[in-house]
Order: sequence, then structure tokens, then C-alpha cells
Amino acid sequence: MQTIIKLLRKKSKIALVLGGGGARGIAHLGVLKFLEENGYDFDFIVGTSAGAIFGALYLKTLNIKTTVDEYLTLMEEDKDKSNIFKINNEDKRTLLSNLKEKYYTAKALFKKGMFESTNVENSYKKLFKNYDFQDLQKKIYMVSTDLISGKDVVFSKGPLLPALMATSALPGVFPPVEYKDFYLIDGGPTQKLPSIIARALGADKIFAIDVGSKFRKISVHPEGVKIILRSEEIISHRLHKLNKYFADFLLEPDVKKYKWYDFDNFNSLFEAGYREAELNNSKIKDFFNKNKKTNKNGIEPVKEFILL
Repeated sequence: MQTIIKLLRKKSKIALVLGGGGARGIAHLGVLKFLEENGYDFDFIVGTSAGAIFGALYLKTLNIKTTVDEYLTLMEEDKDKSNIFKINNEDKRTLLSNLKEKYYTAKALFKKGMFESTNVENSYKKLFKNYDFQDLQKKIYMVSTDLISGKDVVFSKGPLLPALMATSALPGVFPPVEYKDFYLIDGGPTQKLPSIIARALGADKIFAIDVGSKFRKISVHPEGVKIILRSEEIISHRLHKLNKYFADFLLEPDVKKYKWYDFDNFNSLFEAGYREAELNNSKIKDFFNKNKKTNKNGIEPVKEFILL
């Protein structure tokens, strides 16, 4: 009788939450390799920026070897181009050393972004062709932020390209994406690790992978535009902590020494993800074997987003 009751219990719906982090998102692939090798399954992915991109690439086949091969082939083909995967050294010196300050300067000069998004779009077209959400092997939700309404916009159907462009429109680097009545940037400002959205979408259990840059205390008083920047960092950090709280299991690969544009370090970033999963093997096993929802003290997320 107990066996029958156990079989009749509703299976927990598991969401894999993949956070943003640029090149550090390669570590997601390392974790996916570990999950695939060990037969750990999930129901859907919720991803922001790099998490959405690499998550969607994996869901084309659910085969990590094919995913890696496709990605590395693109890297080799585009090795001399400045796109989202490869940014040349001159741009690193002139832009990325002080990106956010230059972003505010750009805003004052009415520029939408430091780079055009043509190369990014071409890269996505090579990787995903004319793929639609329904062409993927599992469901994925891609998170972006609408500058008009102030709400998060979550793509879940239709062609992949608009969703990919929106979720990776890094503020100040690439221009916002105009889609329907929205003016979209990536989901990082509010949902760098979108666990809250995953819970609101029906996840009973959340396996989250955080590859974002770490919040740092500062030793000097900020001045001028840095006061604005610091206040935004604090707000984003607080929201990020809340998202981490809603994760039932949180994996944080050691990728802090890498910049968001370090796509050349594929092997090291991939291994960082795989190694972190290996080190937490017993905890991961417990997560997938326990068929119950974590209550989180009765706190339920507010659905403050628009689902497309």
C-alpha cells in the first residue's frame, strides 16, 4: 500500500535556473554535463542573459557534446570579429575598464549603446537558425527587463531570436531591443538569478546556478556619478540575495577571477562548473531524490512580470 501511495504522489516540478554573467555563463555548460552524465532530469529552464543563451543552446539537443561543439565551431568561425562572444583588445582597454561611467556619459549624449548589435544577431542566427521556442526539447523562459513599464518581460513562445536579443542587451553595451510595446534590456538589473520567476511559474523545486560577479564593499566614499552607480549596485545586490533565497539548491562555481568578456577561457570556465558540481555531488543527489517542495517559511513570490 505504501508503495502505491508513493507512486501516486505528484512528482515535484523542477526548474533549472541559470543566472547571467557573460562569459562566466560557460560554467553552466559544465554543470549541465555533470547533470547529464548522472541522469539528473529537470522540467524547464529559467534563464537570464548568458543563462538563457547557453540554456537554449543545450535544449536544442539535450546533448552536452553537441552543444559544446556547436558553440566552439561558432567561436572558431568568428574569431576575428567583435561580437558578443569575442571582444577585441582595443575595446577592452577603451571601454570595459570603466564601462558604467562611460554608460552614463553615453546616456547624456543620447547614445543607446557602445556597440551595434548586428554581430550579436548574426551569431544567434548561426547558432539557432530559425528556431522557435517549441523546437527545443524542453521549455525555457528567457528573462528581460522593460524600460517602459519597469517590469520583467519573460519570453516563452514564438521565435527565439527576439528573446535572445532582449535577454542579452547589456545596458550601455548594446542598444535596447524594441519588441511590440516594450523597450527591453537584459534581465540582470532585477533578475540576474531568476529564482523568483521560476517559483511563480510553478516550480516546486529550484536548482539555481549563480555565475554573476560578486558584490564588493568599498573602502572610499563614492563621488559624482559613482554615487548613482553604487546605489544601483546595492539595489541589484538586494534583489539578487532574495532570488538566492528562493533557490532550494544553489551552486556557485568559482569563476570570480573571470570577466564577463573572457570567452577565450572556455575550458577553464567549463571545468569550473563541472568541478563545482562534482564537489557537491551528494547534495545534488539529495536535491533530486527528495520529492517535496521547500516552503521557505510560507513566503510566496509576487508575479511582477509579463509572460509572453
